[in-house]
Amino acid sequence: MRRLNLKQIISLVFVALIASCGSKKESERQPERVIALQDDVVASLDWVSVLRAGEYLAARLVFKNSRGMPLTQVELQDFDPQMPSMGHGTDTSSQAYVTVAGENGQIEVRGIYFIMGGDWVVGVTAKIDGQSRKFSFDVKVP
Repeated sequence: MRRLNLKQIISLVFVALIASCGSKKESERQPERVIALQDDVVASLDWVSVLRAGEYLAARLVFKNSRGMPLTQVELQDFDPQMPSMGHGTDTSSQAYVTVAGENGQIEVRGIYFIMGGDWVVGVTAKIDGQSRKFSFDVKVP
């Protein structure tokens, strides 16, 4: 069995530390889940693709009741990204809403396009158990 000297050990520790930092750039890391509340419904927004401006993205919306149970009667009516600081939103004509098979209360939104980085507000309107509900998500696009 070969013994390592102190210089080799330090080199190995340094390499391990660098590797543990991950290879993704800060702008490529997935953001935390964004939560919105409206009466007794909890909605969460998770990014399926890396969140960045200038690319078509996908996100998943999950709707649950206040006890954490998935809601089964959900129809997404609107997913509207707006940039309040610039006074405009983004084109939503390329968006498609897809109910996630086998997952109650989950809807995937595809074709989301943020035209620039910055602070956005995503307005979501969903028909839940026959009642229209509005949610608002603050999103920071790198």
